[in-house]
Amino acid sequence: MVDRPHTLILLGSPMLQCGEDDRAVAFPQKGFVLAALLRLAFDGRAPRAALADWIYGDTGETGALANFRQLLSRIQNRQAALGLDLFAVSRQDVRFARARTGAPAAGSCDVDRLLRAEVPRDAASLASLTSLYRGDLLDGIAGQGETLDAWIGVQRGRLRERFGELVLGGATALGGSVGQDALRRLIEVDPYREEAWRALITLRGRSQGLAAAEETFEHLRQRLDAELGTEPDAKTAELLYGLRRRAGPARSSRDAEASGDRRFVRLLDPPFQGLAARFEGRAAPPRSLGAGAQDTQTPKPDATRASTGSRGGSAPPDGDKSAPRGEGPNGAIAALATIAPKLCLLRPEVGAVDPMFAEFAEGLIEDVTLGLCRLRSIAVIAPHTARQIDRTSDAADRFAIRYLVESSLRSLAGRVRLSVRLLRVGDRVTLWAEEFDIAAGAPADHHRELSRSLVLALADRVEQAEFQRFETTREPSAYHQYLSGRRHLHRLDLPAVRRARHAFSRAADLAPDFVPALNGLARTLVLEWLLLARTEQDLLRQARRIAARAVDLDPFSGEALRELASASLFLGGLDEALAGLANAERLAPHHADILAEHADALTHSSELLPALRRIEKAIELNPLPPDDYLWKAGGTLFLLENYDEALAYLGRMKQGEPAYRLTAACLARAGRREEAAFYVEKALEDQPNFQISEWIATIPLRSPDHLAHYAEALNEAGFR
Repeated sequence: MVDRPHTLILLGSPMLQCGEDDRAVAFPQKGFVLAALLRLAFDGRAPRAALADWIYGDTGETGALANFRQLLSRIQNRQAALGLDLFAVSRQDVRFARARTGAPAAGSCDVDRLLRAEVPRDAASLASLTSLYRGDLLDGIAGQGETLDAWIGVQRGRLRERFGELVLGGATALGGSVGQDALRRLIEVDPYREEAWRALITLRGRSQGLAAAEETFEHLRQRLDAELGTEPDAKTAELLYGLRRRAGPARSSRDAEASGDRRFVRLLDPPFQGLAARFEGRAAPPRSLGAGAQDTQTPKPDATRASTGSRGGSAPPDGDKSAPRGEGPNGAIAALATIAPKLCLLRPEVGAVDPMFAEFAEGLIEDVTLGLCRLRSIAVIAPHTARQIDRTSDAADRFAIRYLVESSLRSLAGRVRLSVRLLRVGDRVTLWAEEFDIAAGAPADHHRELSRSLVLALADRVEQAEFQRFETTREPSAYHQYLSGRRHLHRLDLPAVRRARHAFSRAADLAPDFVPALNGLARTLVLEWLLLARTEQDLLRQARRIAARAVDLDPFSGEALRELASASLFLGGLDEALAGLANAERLAPHHADILAEHADALTHSSELLPALRRIEKAIELNPLPPDDYLWKAGGTLFLLENYDEALAYLGRMKQGEPAYRLTAACLARAGRREEAAFYVEKALEDQPNFQISEWIATIPLRSPDHLAHYAEALNEAGFR
């Protein structure tokens, strides 16, 4: 193939340009996604299976590979028609095609140019840089699945940050109109980056005088007030105050008075009115950060872009008169942002360590951020905003952040250690701290396990702190009622389940769109049905209605999908339950509760070995497992006729009463009839009217042989 000159554009709306005239040509949209993955996630080469999982992970392994084969076929056909060589495909992997030996590279990519760029030293280089960044990575591409959308959002933030650093360096060094134009372009891209505003205030003040600097500051103030409900931070206000002092206080105060902006005068007059009082006593939580998305990160398409307002807005013109804009959040995202406590994971302090370790630490913190988002029980500040918050700023107050996570890398005696600590913002009390060894070249499993451990530890400590706060203040809120319900579910008995339902119900009354409370409410109804061994389905139907509402509110909530599937399973919708749990597992592949529920559904579907793998994985992820994990494991092993191992799991239950029937069945089949009779007697104390035929009729087991096996074992144990 003769490789024609071509340019791959991934910044802004993606396109492929070919030929000497850079003509835009049609190309499969997912081909651009593939290119971004190869450039930014895989160093130019990746296994086909890994790429298929990234791009088509919501279709299952077999479907993903089949769809990916079709995509590669379309790409190869299109490449042949265009006469270019962009991707090279083998049976095992996909990579970017290399130039022939001795030949110049025929293609270029704007992302490569941005990553290789240095701080511009002349006007032409700065102008070239600003024109290079046409917009955010893969602008307009969304709906690729939660994991891929979240990854794209993180990469958008990284590339936008890279662009911002280069522009700031070049613009402040060069100054003049070219520097101002570059800063205006940066503000178009990243409108809440106050560093850029401060640089523009400085340059305009230097070249056009104090009035121009004040005009720029006022534009910033109006925009932040309208769109975020906040004020410029102290550094920005201090910058303008310094400019005014150098210009002479009388003149600057008269100018501000003449504009009719008394509030502006109060803000700037010495002694600065006390920075704490400069917002006139007004609390300033963020109302909106862009197109209907609050900067409390949930895995939604383009989360990072929404958090920074980079949405094709206009930069301030010379007169800085563009009007402020903003839209409010809605639905489940708004409920989470206003009900749950806000947590911000700050950028790690890396110190004097190898850049490889610094990169690892930053990637790890972003992974932990995304993992906390998936829990849906804590509102998490998006990575792009978190990177701009330093440990001494007042941003925590401005954005109503209640908890901060600080991390740092240090090298000691040939080892690199990552220190992580969780702080309560109000009094800077350390709630939790831990250190981890970072190994060079560690496998991906090490990274995933460390990320998962941090997610679980941080979530647990935040919830503990919130519960203690509730016990101290006794001010009931939806979130605290939700936490109370969670605590009651640590016990698997009827009184605890009913107390949990009461707490979840109160939370849902206080906040009808708070999805975690609805999930908990649905779960308690299913658990009560199981504990009572009921044959009526009213509790299950009620659980399914509540879970369906939770899914409507938050389609990306793995826990909502789990509860809907669980209720559907016991209502006889086995295939519906399996599909829902497979989707939930794709959204949260390391969520132990979802893995356990999926295992249970697979057991009922008589897919016993896949079920066993999942329940063992769930217990591995949650090594001090709740009783229902052990109950599920026992049920799977019973059907596999591994009675001794089933009894070992059931024997670990703290409250074994719910599994007395299964325990008796295992003992009977293991030939231990006297022990089985003991558990039959205990089970009948709670449910004296238990009948094998009635109970078996309610169990949604796909295999008649498995159903008969369980019925025979119950009969053998002594039930009738």
